[in-house]
Amino acid sequence: MNDCFVLATREYDTFINRLEFCTLFDAQSSVYKRVQPQKSFSDYLFEELGIVKTEEDEEYIRVAEAWNKSLGPISQEEIKKYNELYQALFERYSSYSEDYTNKYVNTVEQLTQDEIRIAQWQIKDSIYSNVLKLQLGLSYDICKVRSLNHLFGEVLSEQEGYRMLEWIKKEISNEFLINEAIKLYETSYRNPDTGYELPAGDKGAELFKRMIDPFHGKYVFVDFWGTFCGPCIHGIKEMKETRRAY
Repeated sequence: MNDCFVLATREYDTFINRLEFCTLFDAQSSVYKRVQPQKSFSDYLFEELGIVKTEEDEEYIRVAEAWNKSLGPISQEEIKKYNELYQALFERYSSYSEDYTNKYVNTVEQLTQDEIRIAQWQIKDSIYSNVLKLQLGLSYDICKVRSLNHLFGEVLSEQEGYRMLEWIKKEISNEFLINEAIKLYETSYRNPDTGYELPAGDKGAELFKRMIDPFHGKYVFVDFWGTFCGPCIHGIKEMKETRRAY
């Protein structure tokens, strides 16, 4: 697991994907309970205040419960429907929102995005060591650095990203991985222009250029994926509505 020569094995890409998205790590989501109200707005209305539910309220509750029980990815259509139903619910009962906010929203723990991500990794550290009985090291540290590619520039502000980088630098000892983390930070916040030329004379590059030539002057979305890659399969499903639309 922590031998650098394992990186040269043919199946390592598949292994590191499955390690990073190991089902046991889903326990990290418990962090969000710390930043969520103890009671939802609908529970406050219908359980605490005893307001009689309308048909519209019942529909919102059915959709919300189905979403909470879902084990798979949520489609864009489902997200849109949920947001519309919640907005309608909020508008119907807006007169109760201030009391609900004062009682349940303003009292939750305030965590920044980097604090949430660090707390998630601390939970995963514990699972990795105490449940899987594995020693923290190279493969696990690779997972930590890989996660920064999504967090930097997309989830974390520059200040939050810097704090996350400083935490990562203390957590891992491999000099190469630390430098990779620094490069990801600088690319995301210091040098946002990530465009580059395809290598000249490369057969794959030439084939790719011929494929995209008919779309010259247009935006082209290219997705590289493999059926052996869990995150890739998730992304394919997530892009279903986009492919249908365009």
